[in-house]
Amino acid sequence: MGNGANRRRHRGWLLAATLLLSAPMAGVTAAGAAEVPLRAFDHSSYGRMVFDWPGVVDYTARVDGGRLIVTFAEPVSAPLNRAVTALARYIVSAERGEDGRSVVFVLKQPVTMRSFRNGNSVAIDLRPDAAAAALPGVASDEPPPMPAPGLAPPVAAQPDMAATAGATGGSAGTAPSGSSTSPAEAATVKVRVGDHPTHSRLVFDWSKTPGYTVTRDGAAVTLLFDKAAAVDLGPVRRANLRNVTNIDIFKTPSGGTGITFAAPPNAAIRDFLNGKSVVIDVLNAGTRSTGETAAAPAAPPAAPVPAAPAAAPPTAPTPAPPAAGGTRQTTAQPAPPSGSAPAAPPARKCAV
Repeated sequence: MGNGANRRRHRGWLLAATLLLSAPMAGVTAAGAAEVPLRAFDHSSYGRMVFDWPGVVDYTARVDGGRLIVTFAEPVSAPLNRAVTALARYIVSAERGEDGRSVVFVLKQPVTMRSFRNGNSVAIDLRPDAAAAALPGVASDEPPPMPAPGLAPPVAAQPDMAATAGATGGSAGTAPSGSSTSPAEAATVKVRVGDHPTHSRLVFDWSKTPGYTVTRDGAAVTLLFDKAAAVDLGPVRRANLRNVTNIDIFKTPSGGTGITFAAPPNAAIRDFLNGKSVVIDVLNAGTRSTGETAAAPAAPPAAPVPAAPAAAPPTAPTPAPPAAGGTRQTTAQPAPPSGSAPAAPPARKCAV
């Protein structure tokens, strides 16, 4: 009898130990959710959030009872506070669902919602709509017009993210334009790109030197120009750059041009002017200092190729690159008065 009682006690201890050990395992499973970068920005007439998944993941998105519910086929962990801060006109708060696969946003006002894919990313657009109070969760069913292959539309048109329906119910739709810039008012800007061993490079070739700022929030990088422009992002998408993904264009409320893209969160970014061109280098992952306190190493344009001399006055000298990350603003410098200094050499074109 004694031996039997001892065996029963041992079995009880083993069962209790098993239960205690299994409890933390649920946390491990939850912690194993994919860390998905989240970008969000408020356009003049709509708000957009973008989940930059590393691969294609099925999803559904719906508005129900004053809440936006986005459910993915896999567990997700994303910095939801970024969407709450950037889309304060639309969102009051956000939380991850109990199932670990959904995120729930409490809405501040009635909205219409559209969702679509851009490569691996899932984009959600919110637009104010008083009629949505009577018909919550109704999204447009109109098929989106497809852009010309490899060609980004001008800023006056809809922001160019390929609009396709979510595989498990995300409604098809294109982004609202929110732009009134006529083609005559917008400058035409070419974009040159290249992947190098240490960085990916974007070069925006303007006809007149623009003012610009570069900001970042985690994986989201935003480049704002102070001028309206028609920017062809086709070369960027076709190049499949190592450190630049999911690039998009939009018009800013002040009438300028915005470019946003995703970069590795731990990659340093540097920017500088080369003549009238704005150069953005996204260094490889692991180059960004903690807190962005250290400056990225300065890198002059690789193997510059002299451009043909122009009759126009010489351009201002190229300023030194700023610290990695953060915000930088650059404006055109006036030409020196006649006779005050030797003439500068012709502007050099940055080699991609």
